[in-house]
Amino acid sequence: AYRGIPLTVVCTGYGNVAMEIIRRNAPACSGPGGSLSPHIKIVSNFFQPDESMNVVGMVDSVPLVHEGNKSGKTIMDFMRGARWDASPLTSRPNAMVICSDVADLELTNGIPGIEEQITVGYLKLDEHFQEKFAEFSNRFDVVVVGDGNLSFVNEI
Repeated sequence: AYRGIPLTVVCTGYGNVAMEIIRRNAPACSGPGGSLSPHIKIVSNFFQPDESMNVVGMVDSVPLVHEGNKSGKTIMDFMRGARWDASPLTSRPNAMVICSDVADLELTNGIPGIEEQITVGYLKLDEHFQEKFAEFSNRFDVVVVGDGNLSFVNEI
């Protein structure tokens, strides 16, 4: 959300947890009362609490986000279900996709108006590094190896 640039986080885990991680680790992204900047949207699975804050289910007005449906279509469906204004995302012809899986390169498919994208892949150093490196190098514009931080992305 730096300089008002829209940031959409797509998380197949729990959105409530992702939101808290952002609040704690990126205080500049938080507004009054700990709410996230209006430029940050989290597309994820959110708990539905009761009045005592016990989890009683999942928010069901939005699609369940899982590895098999991470795409621009899911992002747009989620935004409609959440009644969010999608124009900050759809009015920009450029996008940056930051991810750690080749399948996530589909995240802009289905978002109207996006014409160009920069892709940044984070590849961890593990036993599969050698076999994944060639594919990452061919598919991503930039590959950050190991426990790289976001300094490269922030420079762009």
